[in-house]
Amino acid sequence: MSEDFTPPKTRREWLMYERTRLYKALTDAVKGYEDLVSGAITSYSLGTRSITRYTPDLNALSAFITNTQNRIAEIEAILNGRPVRNTSRYVFMDPSMIGRRW
Repeated sequence: MSEDFTPPKTRREWLMYERTRLYKALTDAVKGYEDLVSGAITSYSLGTRSITRYTPDLNALSAFITNTQNRIAEIEAILNGRPVRNTSRYVFMDPSMIGRRW
């Protein structure tokens, strides 16, 4: 951490900070993935992770990119005032089907 870092005071500030951090990580991960796939490099270091050009490592990096994109979408939904997930609590049950077997 740099010396000019101040911790976020509100939830909105924290979400904006987290979104910026995730965008930077996503940009680095996508660049590394493209370089690995194109053959420009054979290994890549992302933070504390070291990834090589083997297929399982590419799958792990691809999963990281997908999870990061989903988290950014959730943060942006919260910042824009939309619900994070649309879930339903009520399940319709037909009273005429109670006790019947298929």
